[in-house]
Amino acid sequence: MQEKQVTADADLARCVAAAGIDGAFAVSTTLTESGDIRQTVKADEDVSPAQAAAANKCLGA
Repeated sequence: MQEKQVTADADLARCVAAAGIDGAFAVSTTLTESGDIRQTVKADEDVSPAQAAAANKCLGA
């Protein structure tokens, strides 16, 4: 299980970098009022709406 998580983390990092986000980032997980789980990428740098949308697609959003 640990190996799969590391691979997934590396794939996510490559995808976010391809979206144009070069700095550090974190994944924010939110539970909505309807009970859905929503994840978004939070960057440590200012990013354009297009970069944010591309990075969030890395999560399948």
